[in-house]
Amino acid sequence: MAIGKGGWRPCKNKAIKKLVERGETNIVTRISGSFYYMGTYIIVDDPVRLTTDDFRRLPQPVQNSLVTGALGGQKEAAPEILSSYENGAHTALKYPFRRVGFDEALDRHLRSHTGGVQF
Repeated sequence: MAIGKGGWRPCKNKAIKKLVERGETNIVTRISGSFYYMGTYIIVDDPVRLTTDDFRRLPQPVQNSLVTGALGGQKEAAPEILSSYENGAHTALKYPFRRVGFDEALDRHLRSHTGGVQF
């Protein structure tokens, strides 16, 4: 997932390519209304195609995000898209990444403005 235009959205290959070109990127997540800085990361290898078993093991919110990203605005197609991921007609890519740093100033800013804790 990537943040943009005011909310989270599934990453498209174009978005991943931009992250790779840019190098390091800061990851921030939102939990129960608070933002948490997770660190600075880089993509370290080529993407890995998820198998149907990999997809089934994903947490339900992640599965839902993949389905939503594939809908193209056609919400009524959600059950069909989910089924196509489960049977392998649709596939997803996993990008391996590694934490390479931690921006203390960004972390302090987020914690002071959102009541978060340090990870």
